[in-house]
Amino acid sequence: MTHFSAVHASRSGSIQLDAPIEEVFPLFGPVREAEWAEGWQIEPLYAATPLLEEAGAVFQTRQHGEAVTLWIIQRFERETHGISYARVTPGLHLVTIEIDCTSSSRGTDARVTYTLIGLSDEGNRFIETEFSESGYQHMLGQWEQAINHLLKTGQMLAHHS
Repeated sequence: MTHFSAVHASRSGSIQLDAPIEEVFPLFGPVREAEWAEGWQIEPLYAATPLLEEAGAVFQTRQHGEAVTLWIIQRFERETHGISYARVTPGLHLVTIEIDCTSSSRGTDARVTYTLIGLSDEGNRFIETEFSESGYQHMLGQWEQAINHLLKTGQMLAHHS
């Protein structure tokens, strides 16, 4: 029996979005994310609603050349503007994503937390090399830019993923 020890890492940050919370929050749902995240495509597997805006909805993706990733919405709270996902890319990593939106003087602040757990040596290496604080903050900056562009123009910002 081989001894494996999973690597665990968590990163958090906030983005400021230039619209009211009622307009911003739905963009973090799995279907509406395609409005601002270039290349984002999901395949719904189970949901009671067409926009998958409910706890328990399940879908899969194949992003950035990765294997199929399975997702479940753990929490969808329209009233408090919070959503959380769990996703697993078999043989690579397990990820939880928490997004909580609050109203601000500018519009909406969204706090985004990713937690990764390696499921293999390859998954551990990914976390140790690709999931840096600077890389995470860069990703959040891209999210902020893409979502604000959509809110301002109604169009997707090209070359965002």
